Amino acid sequence: MDPYQNYQPGQNGFPPPGNGPYQQQYQQPPQYQQPPQYGYQPPHPGKEKAKNAMIVGIIAAVAMFLGYTAIVSIVLGIVGLVMVNKAKNMGYFGSECTTATVLSIVGIVGGVISFIVTVAVLVIGAMSWLDMFSYYTEILPF
Repeated sequence: MDPYQNYQPGQNGFPPPGNGPYQQQYQQPPQYQQPPQYGYQPPHPGKEKAKNAMIVGIIAAVAMFLGYTAIVSIVLGIVGLVMVNKAKNMGYFGSECTTATVLSIVGIVGGVISFIVTVAVLVIGAMSWLDMFSYYTEILPF
């Protein structure tokens, strides 16, 4: 025997469903808009050229301190400036372009100064060695 077969809503002190003070009609939850999907945007093509120019400028700035590689510093500085110019022609004017330009110019100027100092030291050293050699040739009876 089913105890609920004679059940009538509102009997036994319980109000019928939907008539109580706490009963509300269920509403649809608010619909939130999805944020727009932007997708993948490839980087600006000039940015890669500017990054490469910055790397070349860093190498140029470091190479100026290594004596004989000052010529490499000058060449890499010029290559860096050409690469920056290409990046700017592609329409990219970011901070990488400025950094690469500064480093390339530092590499060129520092390379020229370093090369001049290296050649001067070699010439002075060679002259000193020749002077010393001539002194010994005068005192030795060959």
